[in-house]
Amino acid sequence: MQTQMKQARIFPRRLSTGLCWFIAVEFFFFAPFKFSPVGVLGYPSYFVKFVNWGYPAWFSVVVGACELVAAVLLTLPRRRFLGAVMLVALMTGAVTTHIVDHNTLADSIAAPIELVLAGIAALTHWPADWREPLAFGPSSASSDAATHSGSSVGHISSSSSVKGVTRAIPPMSSGDQLEVEDRVGNLVKQDRNRGQ
Repeated sequence: MQTQMKQARIFPRRLSTGLCWFIAVEFFFFAPFKFSPVGVLGYPSYFVKFVNWGYPAWFSVVVGACELVAAVLLTLPRRRFLGAVMLVALMTGAVTTHIVDHNTLADSIAAPIELVLAGIAALTHWPADWREPLAFGPSSASSDAATHSGSSVGHISSSSSVKGVTRAIPPMSSGDQLEVEDRVGNLVKQDRNRGQ
């Protein structure tokens, strides 16, 4: 029974990871064209396109660099949410530019598709704690299990103060354990008294 539940949770995670890698590879392939001053396959260069859209030519390099940074972030498991959010912002600007400029369907079909894919990636990698994607260094499994389980048992104080009178709260029995999910999806027993 437990292996079926674990397998049921692995498939969506692998699917969202595959989506992030697909988007990243796509941007690794197409973003460098924004750095090229010459056109590709008979199309005008992005420098010319950006000037025609009303932006300065150097803005093409900025957008290309942001797309490459977002693609790199999509390949890093703890930073996928940040990469997807960057792409949502960039693709929202691209879709708006294509709508305002009244481009043909052939010129503007990729941006809405990428916007939807990046939105799905951002939603599937939404962090439980907003500080998690911004944290540097290795994550500690014990604090992550208590923080990301949706339970704040590890953060409850052991005393109570009502109208200036402080009383100790008796601990729960040692047999009380929570079953929580760690960062990789394994079920772990967690003691309610210590949060570990």
